[in-house]
Amino acid sequence: LDVTAGPADIDRTTLPPPSVRYEDAIETLDVSALRVAYSPDLGFGTVDEEVAEIVEAAARDLFTALRQPFAWVEIDMPDPVRTWLSAGAVDAWLSLDEGMWPDQARDLMGFVRTGYEASEKMTAPQIARRFRYRHALEASWAALYENVDVILCPTTAVPAFAAAGPPPSVIAGKEVGPALTTPFCMPANLCWNPAISVPAGLTSDGLPVGLQMNARRHEDEVALRLGRIFEQARPWPRHAPGWA
Repeated sequence: LDVTAGPADIDRTTLPPPSVRYEDAIETLDVSALRVAYSPDLGFGTVDEEVAEIVEAAARDLFTALRQPFAWVEIDMPDPVRTWLSAGAVDAWLSLDEGMWPDQARDLMGFVRTGYEASEKMTAPQIARRFRYRHALEASWAALYENVDVILCPTTAVPAFAAAGPPPSVIAGKEVGPALTTPFCMPANLCWNPAISVPAGLTSDGLPVGLQMNARRHEDEVALRLGRIFEQARPWPRHAPGWA
């Protein structure tokens, strides 16, 4: 990060050089005054019960390491899934190489392919409407950070599932769409907040569960520092169970 962070004339989205060295911040950044809060579902998700228990226990351990009382945050924001599947689908065209669509459509995950299919023939007004969805989400997400500095939540709504898919269609007894198995990365991705996922533990079946830390925009060093503090409080194996 220290090497790559900073402006590039070819990319108008790049930022000025950061005011900190991440290599130093990860070990020494003072986070004693941080306002940290936990949300089990970011106000919209459905979470597997075992995942919820594991993640909350991990969050409580982080609060203990920070010497802070456990705190919850109530969240009410526009549906990020709709924004992800609409504005996110438009953005996806920017990274699609010439000739990939529709020739390689079969290689895409189902809901990703659906996003391309739904947005392929959008008009300019339709695209603008989807960007307004994202702006509403950005405004709502930013308002949360008026009262907190970091929001903790599960990384995914379910334990790890096979990379080949399909993702689970039922969570905690409720039927859900495929995007709702991994919904909690969407706000940070859409709003450009730095976030980090750390190992929270394993389910009774030995499947990994993650704790996600969402920091304020442009405060990557905070996410890195909290990840390091958690790692020191709850070290995790360097290798996956069963692998040397």
